[in-house]
Amino acid sequence: MRERISHLLKSLFVPAGSGARQSGKNRPVLGVEPLENRLTPTVTAFGPASDFHVDIDANETVSLGRTDNFKLRVTADGNDLPVQAAASSVEKLTITANHNVANSLDLSGIHLADFVSLNQILVKLDAQDTFNRGAGWTAAGKETIDGQRYAVFTQGNATLKVTDFAQDTPPPTAARGILASLVRIKVKRKAKLDVRVSYADTGAIKSQFRSPFQQPAFRKISVSVKDGNGDGVADTVVLTARKGRKTFTRQFAV
Repeated sequence: MRERISHLLKSLFVPAGSGARQSGKNRPVLGVEPLENRLTPTVTAFGPASDFHVDIDANETVSLGRTDNFKLRVTADGNDLPVQAAASSVEKLTITANHNVANSLDLSGIHLADFVSLNQILVKLDAQDTFNRGAGWTAAGKETIDGQRYAVFTQGNATLKVTDFAQDTPPPTAARGILASLVRIKVKRKAKLDVRVSYADTGAIKSQFRSPFQQPAFRKISVSVKDGNGDGVADTVVLTARKGRKTFTRQFAV
């Protein structure tokens, strides 16, 4: 009896760690939870309607316009960004694409009948970018901002200012060349990409045709123009796209 009472007292007062060591099977296992892989967006749209910004950081095809529910539409490589600004409330747009990568920017979807408050569009490009300002703009000289020269255009109460590379361009005949952009259209409720070709000097549409590369089969779809016959005038549309690890290219003389 005394032995049983002694054993009971020892079990009550002996520290837990002094007994037999825990078996490895019962020890807690520490682990590291893997973090989710997230891609940094290459096109961001942000800011109030009074000063809205679109930043393009990589090789992208970007177009702006109006959605079916009358909001500002920013489309990057065929995908709409979640922009909530009403088209009628946008006052100033600043688009920055001068990151030394080849981008294609299309503003032909900006119609002032929808963007009734828009008074200024500032477009910052570099020499590798292609740009379609759309129809209806009238040349209004040059302006220097922060040491950079901009070509100025007007339409109604709105002013468009675009980085000017006139000093680096070929002879004036190149102004008769073309610009090309990708535009998304709906065909039987499905989104399709068309190639829109416009005159570089007026912005008027020359032609439009279905892109041979469509999402989701292809990604990183881009369009550019070049001088195909060496006369100093851009006359050829070049389409590139990725499928898996392969890059595909198609050219069209227009």
